[in-house]
Amino acid sequence: MERIFNITWPKSVDRVTLSADLQHMSGGNEYGSPLSATRTAWSNLGPMGGIPGTWQRHNGVTVTIDPNGSLIPDGSPLRAHRNVVDATQWIHNIVWPEPVNTLTLSPDTLRPPAAINTA
Repeated sequence: MERIFNITWPKSVDRVTLSADLQHMSGGNEYGSPLSATRTAWSNLGPMGGIPGTWQRHNGVTVTIDPNGSLIPDGSPLRAHRNVVDATQWIHNIVWPEPVNTLTLSPDTLRPPAAINTA
């Protein structure tokens, strides 16, 4: 009989600051992981919209930030949400959902997991 465990991790929050020209963002999360991104397209609001638009993250992932605050990584079911921390300094938080790993142990529980799925 296989044993299946779900491991739910805490939400991750990226705090980012936009550059003065609104073309770059940089920051990090509460775990000390740095991040940066470069704008590849403006939203329909143009430069007056601030952070909404399409961004290429430092890890190669392209994300779209909608004017309503939704953040959608290309090809991913994940959805994050952006909120303003300090509008005068262009500081924003990006709050990611709680990731869940599903761990399936082999029937004898002596071997490594048969599967680990990340959602």
